[in-house]
Amino acid sequence: MKSVRCYLGLGMMGLLCTGCWPTHITSSPGASGFVFDRKSRQAVAGAQVVVSRSRRRKWPNYGTPTLDEALEDTRPPLVVTGANGHFFIPSERKWIMAYPPPEGGDLGTLVIRRDGYNPALVPLMGDLDGGTVLLTPVSRPP
Repeated sequence: MKSVRCYLGLGMMGLLCTGCWPTHITSSPGASGFVFDRKSRQAVAGAQVVVSRSRRRKWPNYGTPTLDEALEDTRPPLVVTGANGHFFIPSERKWIMAYPPPEGGDLGTLVIRRDGYNPALVPLMGDLDGGTVLLTPVSRPP
């Protein structure tokens, strides 16, 4: 039993001496806000909202992924907007051992879908707090 404590202490000492330290990071951003109809400015109830970890990080396609790319890498929860169009998705956090703490880890894409509307993809550079998303109704030919 004494040797287990010794090895555990030695391992911790090795991590500390190399500069590694436990760090709590945001691994996927959260989002909260409201969804409105672009034309009528009315709240859109029943829209599905989810955060995707997908984000294009390389030139020349840096930024927002396609809808299919974003839907391939979503994370729970998938939420549905209320009668007032409000949604809330908490950020995802985890503990890691790092030196120095990683940068730019909390990138993602907010995906909003509702029947009768074109899907919206919103790039996230961190948590979106109180954002407003306008959905464009699908134009139907006469």
